[in-house]
Amino acid sequence: MMERLKRRRKELGYSYQDLANLTQMSKSTLQRYETGGIKNIPLSKLDVLSQALETSREWLMGWDEKKEASSASRQSDGFFRLKKGLEPYQLSEEDADFLIAVFEAHKQKNT
Repeated sequence: MMERLKRRRKELGYSYQDLANLTQMSKSTLQRYETGGIKNIPLSKLDVLSQALETSREWLMGWDEKKEASSASRQSDGFFRLKKGLEPYQLSEEDADFLIAVFEAHKQKNT
């Protein structure tokens, strides 16, 4: 799993800092995941990593050779990035609903 995590991060051109920003995990934790310093990654963290790395948790774990995440995972990845990017703005529920509607319309247009 360590090698797949590192390979996918590099394929996407992410630095440790980029991945830390996307996942809200520390750079040192991510480095330890990649080097094997932490061997048992909690399932919740694995889910966050798979979303940020646009792949499936099964692929990261080596259980599946298919790197592509399911369409549901890709959708949640886009939403995940949108949500993380907007957190500092503390949007009202109405504004958040509007932005989600724009995101959904954009996603439908491009599929």
